[in-house]
Amino acid sequence: MNKYVKILFFGFFIFVGCEDEQEPVANDKQITFTKDFDITNFDTGVLVTETFDRGFLVLTASDTTEYGVHYNLGLIKTDSIGTQEWVKENIMDSVYLSHTSLRQTIDGGYVVFGDPTIKFDSSGVYEWTADLRYEGITNEGGFFGINYSFNFETFTFDLNLTKATDAGVMYWEKDLKSELMQLDSNFYFVSTTSIIETNEGGFFIIGYLNPSFPAIIKTDSEGNVEWANILYDIDEYFGLTEQTNDGGYILFGSTTLKLSAQGQIEWENNNLAGRGQHTDDGGYIHISQNNSSIDIKKSNSLGSNIWENSFPHENNSRYNYFDIKQTTDGGYIITGGTQVIGWDRDIVLIKTDSEGNLAE
Repeated sequence: MNKYVKILFFGFFIFVGCEDEQEPVANDKQITFTKDFDITNFDTGVLVTETFDRGFLVLTASDTTEYGVHYNLGLIKTDSIGTQEWVKENIMDSVYLSHTSLRQTIDGGYVVFGDPTIKFDSSGVYEWTADLRYEGITNEGGFFGINYSFNFETFTFDLNLTKATDAGVMYWEKDLKSELMQLDSNFYFVSTTSIIETNEGGFFIIGYLNPSFPAIIKTDSEGNVEWANILYDIDEYFGLTEQTNDGGYILFGSTTLKLSAQGQIEWENNNLAGRGQHTDDGGYIHISQNNSSIDIKKSNSLGSNIWENSFPHENNSRYNYFDIKQTTDGGYIITGGTQVIGWDRDIVLIKTDSEGNLAE
């Protein structure tokens, strides 16, 4: 069971400001903009998702993390041109987040997947918390997740695949440990980083061994292991995976790795590090950072570079954290945070066209 140190949140007022670095511009029906949100107690945008009304929801947090745990979480909802609609402060003191931890649900509400998982209505009003860690929405509208625990006294672990109702109540659980151990005894040491539901209703799970050998697991819709493999020749860490148009899988992390539908390695590109997403054209969008800019790269289905762009920040500031998603108009939405000299921090929201540009 994960254990976290809780940080108490103090504050009586929240001061909200939004400075437009670029006014919204329609570029061939693709809106582009840059927005900075100066909100007391909000340090950085951690995750972003497009909402059903073509607006955006940003999950914010303190810029302090410990082993994947983010503190003082909040929400900012904007319209399609980045204008703030509402803000929710301190929705949770701390939570362990995955790279796919923010989604809109079929009822129009929102869910923050993590440990624990928390559900809000369409206005950001709290509805419920699930003690188990869920990481995605099933085709039926419920939730699924992988729950890992390690007992340091007995040196044993449990690895359970779970499904839940749309109210977060678990109704199905499958122990994966015994099946994995029959395939490779080194699965005894595996911990997981990401899980997705596949097109046929099964599940694909990525994890890693100590030190960092990736592990991949494919199950059917009932959680029975169909195949699994430890990639001993790949000494890299992957935190995010998606299924590709050909039925295979793309893994994003310290490098980008493409697998076939049966888990065979097809290609690897060490120049494409960071978070990423499978795009509608069958290629991929990648995002990384340095001290002064957010960098995005677009690649084709074989991982070859098509274009790249960089978003530097002025006034001696630097970016921290980042997330990118493709939008329904074919462009991209990016969130992160900037830190200028001293303790002043702004949340940044950038909307580009389909080639990663802002309209001039």
